[in-house]
Amino acid sequence: MNQRSAAIIIDTGFSVESIQAAQNIIAIIDVRTGSITPGYPYLSWECNEELLGAFAGDPFNHGSMVLSALMREAPDLPVVLIRAFDDARLLRTSFHKGRISKPGWTEAYLTAVQLCKNLGLCSVANMSFGGYTHAADGSGWEAHCLSQVTGPGKPGHVVIAGAGTGTGDAIHSSWRTEPGQVTEVFAQQNASTTYNFWSSAEPGSLQYNNWLMEVFINDYKISEEFSADLIPNLWNDRKQVTFHVEGEGVVKIRTSRFWGADTRYRDLCQFSSGLIAANAQNVDKEHASRLHCAKKPPLVAKRKNDVLRFDCWINRIYCNSYFLDHYDQMTIAEPAIFPNVISVGLDGGNYSADQLEIGGKPDLLIDGDGPVSFRLPEITAEVAAYLSEDPTLDVVAVNNLVRNEKAA
Repeated sequence: MNQRSAAIIIDTGFSVESIQAAQNIIAIIDVRTGSITPGYPYLSWECNEELLGAFAGDPFNHGSMVLSALMREAPDLPVVLIRAFDDARLLRTSFHKGRISKPGWTEAYLTAVQLCKNLGLCSVANMSFGGYTHAADGSGWEAHCLSQVTGPGKPGHVVIAGAGTGTGDAIHSSWRTEPGQVTEVFAQQNASTTYNFWSSAEPGSLQYNNWLMEVFINDYKISEEFSADLIPNLWNDRKQVTFHVEGEGVVKIRTSRFWGADTRYRDLCQFSSGLIAANAQNVDKEHASRLHCAKKPPLVAKRKNDVLRFDCWINRIYCNSYFLDHYDQMTIAEPAIFPNVISVGLDGGNYSADQLEIGGKPDLLIDGDGPVSFRLPEITAEVAAYLSEDPTLDVVAVNNLVRNEKAA
């Protein structure tokens, strides 16, 4: 291969054996410690055994298998190795008072791209991991970071990601709630579980601050979040809640909409008494008492955009929990779901209702079975070859080339 491109592998870690197989390591980045060690221009086991030995480690033998598979596909391909997991936990960007307090895998990726640029190399990132922790519409922090260097009209840098298990499990729930209405969503929780909840309300809209989200387990209320009290994400101004529910049983997530905007508890007399009566079987006495008062304001007209969408994802790392209703079939993991990422799944997988349509996700379905993570290096090597031949290709052009190759 003409050495005009490199691979960036972001994963759980890398064993000594897998590192020894990589002859052209541009840099190693350890997100756990924030350390960045570049080569001059490359690191190799023969010359940097002590340094690479200290970096090595992969308790889940995942990144090691990915790196080994990539080296079998393209033995001379330069690589940047990013160790982005602390045990089984993906290290994401942390924030404090609106500022980054600790960089995560996204900052490591941006650093890796810059290192490749400094060497005059294109890059293709191999992301054989996934989860369900942010807004799946591409407005989350990770998608925001990736879009800085890859996307339509941004040549030379492409991200490839696994679409997930493709088992069609009920881990995504999506629903809509109108003003003056309550919606309840149920999940069966078989172990302590983390949920990620977000609202589609746009900043400045009446919907932005007029909803309440409550969480119960086995009919015992454990938390609530009032929209007007939530601090929006700094990168997209969306309101999002990540919450953890301990124990086993039935989890209930309840969303309530109020009339008007910036509603506070003391002002809930605008809440329709008709709601309480119509939903008496679904609203407990405490809820009805708090959302008391007589009538909807007579001058409040129903607007076309007053119906508000909510989404919730189960982050299934350690548990087997699933939604019992309002199930949405779209179960493509992040970062594969992001619009500027080429998502790869298996032909036999069940990822989304439109997965066979042009423009649907996953972007690419390949033959075979087993975890898609370990098939991803095949596509990464192929994309690296395309970029070596033509560095002007952007993610759209690369996606078309790969799809046409698989269809041929």
